[in-house]
Amino acid sequence: MGDRDALNISAPDVIRLILQYLKENNLIRSFYVLQEESNIKLNAISNVDKLIRDINKGDWKNVLFNITTIDLSDETLMCFYEQLICELVEYNEKELAEKIMDECIIFKRMEKKYNDKYNKLIEIMNSKHINKNILYDGLTKDEKRNHLCNMITNEITTCAPSRLLALIGMALKWQAHHNIIKNKKDGYFDIFRNIEKDIINTIDVYPEKILKSIKFGKESNVECCISSYNNDYLITGSSDGFIEIWNWITGELNLDLEYQKQNNLMIHDNPIVTLCISKDDEILLSGDSKGLIKIWRIKTGICLKIINAHNDSLISIQFNNDQTQILTSSYDKSVKIFGLKSLKCLKEFRKHEDSVVHSAIYTLDNSKIICATDQGKIFIYNQKTLECITSFYVYFNKSENLIFPSLNNIILINKNLEDHILVCSKSPYCYIMNMKGKIIKTYTNTIDKDKDKDKDKDYDSPYFLYACISPNFKYVYCIAEDYNLYCFDYNTSI
Repeated sequence: MGDRDALNISAPDVIRLILQYLKENNLIRSFYVLQEESNIKLNAISNVDKLIRDINKGDWKNVLFNITTIDLSDETLMCFYEQLICELVEYNEKELAEKIMDECIIFKRMEKKYNDKYNKLIEIMNSKHINKNILYDGLTKDEKRNHLCNMITNEITTCAPSRLLALIGMALKWQAHHNIIKNKKDGYFDIFRNIEKDIINTIDVYPEKILKSIKFGKESNVECCISSYNNDYLITGSSDGFIEIWNWITGELNLDLEYQKQNNLMIHDNPIVTLCISKDDEILLSGDSKGLIKIWRIKTGICLKIINAHNDSLISIQFNNDQTQILTSSYDKSVKIFGLKSLKCLKEFRKHEDSVVHSAIYTLDNSKIICATDQGKIFIYNQKTLECITSFYVYFNKSENLIFPSLNNIILINKNLEDHILVCSKSPYCYIMNMKGKIIKTYTNTIDKDKDKDKDKDYDSPYFLYACISPNFKYVYCIAEDYNLYCFDYNTSI
């Protein structure tokens, strides 16, 4: 492309794109800081009709936020704040009106430029009786609002929503069209490094034999273990407080990690009961039997932060999907959310009927928290409001009696448009359920009673302890009390 064809983009326009992104994603503090430091206002609104509706119905909180993002003339600003003060006085909110007049610079300009208008506001503030004829200059409140709408719409411009993401998307499409980006198959691209993201294509094959066995000392029991996303790590937490990272292919301690080579292991003073690893395999969370959480950097083995999270042993721990928060459950019967940076408890959920939550997970959009309890009941919370949206029991029939088993773990399934959960209960049954409690699929190791003469055969069926799903949703794995791993076809349940 020659110089004559080049498009020049001004720096203020780039800042406005960022401002729009911050505003749309509710990053209000960052929005105001950038606006103040750059001395540039967004000066555009994605939905002018909504702003007009807000003015006409007097939703001044939303209007105020939008007004602070626009460069309006002094005359329009004065009319806006005059209308706001008059309506506050009408609703007997004189203290708030007085505070706004004291703090907003526009009133000082009004006093100098339109002294009569300013004095009128002072008089109605001090008046004991409200005369609506004086308040709205002989017009009705709706007429004044309409007049204000006309003034504002004449000065603002509209812009399409999510402009920054749209432009980035168009740029990537153009590069892909000209073979600058060659990853057209999977659509994964690292925008910062300008390279394709490495995607590991896995094939689901059910296990037929034990690959490796790892032996621990007589006084060291493995309480929990997890595998990494991208590396060959198998991470164990044991009763003696040690965290060890193994190579699951060789079954040996991973000595590529220098601190393990020097026998400087990650450690707690109490038994490790739960572990969680970040999706980039960089950060490890460990929780112990005294309610303590430690945050580790895996490559160095350094403990970055410590959270005194609960008054009793932790049970489960999980990152949210953008890895900025930590979700925990404990035997103290609480479920909490902690900020990864602040380490503060941001939310606490306690409306699960005095039961212990064995497993707590986020939905994909982080909007809901799903809790599985020891009393066989699942609770779904609104993450923002802490309200329990719905709850339902998980049960099975045993000799014509309903049994409500303790729930061991739950896993979110985002294979379809609707969120489903895999529910493993302390029973011979594992279920896939929707968010309303309807059973979609059932996996069981019991023998069909219609085909077996012994009607009590399921009494001997070992109970499941934990369940998970293969990466491509081909198999459901359930480990049971008899030390066997049961493998079911995801679709047929066989």
